[in-house]
Amino acid sequence: GTEVVGIIAGEAADPVRTVPKAIRQVFWRILLFYVSCIFIIGLIIPYNDPSLVNASTDNIGQSPFAMVFSKAGLKPAADVMNAIILTTVLSAGNSCIYIATRTLWNLAMHGQAPAVFRKVTKSGIPMYSLGLSLSIATAIFLLSLIGNQVVYTWILSLAGVTGFVSWLGIAFSHIRFRGAYVRQGFDVKDLPYKSVLYPFGPSLCLVVITVIVFGQGWPSFAGGSFHAKTFVTSYVSIPVTVALYLFWKFGKKTKWVRLEDADIMRDSIFDPTSDVYAPGRNSRETRSHPVLLTSSQDSMASVATGVKLCT
Repeated sequence: GTEVVGIIAGEAADPVRTVPKAIRQVFWRILLFYVSCIFIIGLIIPYNDPSLVNASTDNIGQSPFAMVFSKAGLKPAADVMNAIILTTVLSAGNSCIYIATRTLWNLAMHGQAPAVFRKVTKSGIPMYSLGLSLSIATAIFLLSLIGNQVVYTWILSLAGVTGFVSWLGIAFSHIRFRGAYVRQGFDVKDLPYKSVLYPFGPSLCLVVITVIVFGQGWPSFAGGSFHAKTFVTSYVSIPVTVALYLFWKFGKKTKWVRLEDADIMRDSIFDPTSDVYAPGRNSRETRSHPVLLTSSQDSMASVATGVKLCT
């Protein structure tokens, strides 16, 4: 996911150069490996194929990728594809653990999580954050194997909608960043990375994701009857997210930051071997000109704001 680039940016040696390069590569990779593959699969596999329709926890359906090779008469290739998919799933899990660990560590550094999660090893690994992330992931996995999976379904829904809320925060932060950037007298042409579709892109993102979040529970109203269980499962995350946001807002008495007062300058960089922020590789102290945060929707500021909204 493109949001991973924003989180990694906080540890990049030269984010002004590497982040724009990385985000452009991610775009083309998603277009090639996801959008193109889904399009081709949609042309080959019928929507009512038995291997898809009859899939369940007791009768696992085939991977659409493997089905394409099977229909082409290349059954060994289908087995190889399944092995590749398994490897990809493990890689995705590893990426998610990294994201969870670094997000928790970053929240702790900003005083939004217990201070114990700030601690890192000599090599810069936040072991406490990593341990908690692994423990929660393991517990949720075990819940999927126990009982009727009601709790697991709720957690799955909470995680899914929280992801959408994070992207709402990213899109909103992107709009605010560009507004503050222009309001403070800077030229957009000087940005290391510029979103091609701004402001249409983040605005459309806000609208579409809002529709998805509130529309995901439509099956609870379908058929002319109300299904309470489906309704709660679909929308349980919304009140939780709002409650957490209001708790931080009123508990810490935070104030709305005006565009002209927003801090869009990179003043310091975190040294992973210590527990404090200090001037570093990309700070104004080490360059003759200020270094600005990139305006991509996946900038560290955007991701951090999205995380704050959902934690």
